[in-house]
Amino acid sequence: YLATKHLIDCGHKKIGIICGELNKTTARTRYEGFVKAMEEAKLTINPSWVLEGAFEPEDGYECMNRLLAQEELPTALFCCNDVMALGAISAITEKGLRVPDDISIIGYDNIHSSRFYAPPLTTIHQSKSRLGAQAVNLLFERIANKDNDSHEKHRIAIHPELVLRKSVRTLE
Repeated sequence: YLATKHLIDCGHKKIGIICGELNKTTARTRYEGFVKAMEEAKLTINPSWVLEGAFEPEDGYECMNRLLAQEELPTALFCCNDVMALGAISAITEKGLRVPDDISIIGYDNIHSSRFYAPPLTTIHQSKSRLGAQAVNLLFERIANKDNDSHEKHRIAIHPELVLRKSVRTLE
């Protein structure tokens, strides 16, 4: 949601997404955030600009090549993780196009190398250490209450943060 909202706030209306396999929770929830932001802004989701792959750079590269083969292109793209964004940027560059001049890209995960991409990747940071700490606390709680047969699901919520770099341009 935050990634797509940022693209919309930068003036983008034609936005695509390269997501992970939608049968996986992580990919599904990131896709749902994309849909929510688009619907809130009353923007149309072009089904041709919704591409699905695994969370690998090769998938970002292949999906981006499929997108670039289309007649009409989005002005911006949300890649559901940073390594798929790296693959997408590579495909864009090979076609003689430039990020963010021709297509803006935003990723997710804020991996260490994302700041060294060309251009440095605007991304979403989600604290792995806070997530790990909450998971450990939940585990200790379950161990302490092991006699309790209730194995109710717990959702761990970590609030993501936008990391602004150079891969998204503001449209006039």
